[in-house]
Amino acid sequence: MAHDKRNQRVTGHGTGNGAFRIADRMPDGIDSLLQGILDYFLAHLRESDAVIRKAQIDPLAFHKALPKVWIYERIAKHDFVCRLAGDDVRSMYARPIVGCSLLDLIRVQHAPDVMAHHEAILATPGVGYMTGRVYLQSLERYGIGERLLLPALDEEGRPSFIWGATSYNIAEMDDRSDVTGPNRLLIPLTAFSAESC
Repeated sequence: MAHDKRNQRVTGHGTGNGAFRIADRMPDGIDSLLQGILDYFLAHLRESDAVIRKAQIDPLAFHKALPKVWIYERIAKHDFVCRLAGDDVRSMYARPIVGCSLLDLIRVQHAPDVMAHHEAILATPGVGYMTGRVYLQSLERYGIGERLLLPALDEEGRPSFIWGATSYNIAEMDDRSDVTGPNRLLIPLTAFSAESC
C-alpha cells in the first residue's frame, strides 16, 4: 500500500477530522483482487459511458474476489442496508449482516465519516478507496484492511448502491502502532481516462 504524494488535497466532510481526501488517481499497488474489480468497473464505464447498474454486475468477471465482495443499498440519506456479503466479509462479524443497516455494523464514533464518504461516492460519482486500521468484530480487535467502494445504479438509473470488496490482512494486527485511523480517498470518475489507467 504505497503512499502517493499526488493524493494530498484534503477535503473535510462529516463531523470528524475529514471523512476523505479527494484524489487525482488511485494509489499504486492496490490488492490484485480489488484491482480486478476496479478494472471490470472501469471497462463497463468506458464501454457504456455510464455507471454500472446493480443488475448488470457480473460476478463471474471477478469470481476469485467473490468471498471479499459486498453490496449495500442506500434506502435513505445516511442509511445503507447490506444486501450481499461474501464469505470472508461475513466471517469478520459475530452475527449475520445481510439485511442489517451499516449503522448497526460500524462503531458509532466512525459513523459520520463513513456515511459522508458513502454519500459522496454516490453523489460525485467516484471510486472510494480506503486503507488502514479497521475493527474486526468477530475477533474483537483491530487489523489492517484495504477497501474498494464503487457506485451502482438501481433499475431507474438512480445512484443507490455501494459495492466493492474488502481485503483484511489478519497477520498484521495490534502490534502495528504506526497505523492510525483509516485513510479514505475519493477519486471522481472524471479522473479515470483511458490514458490514466
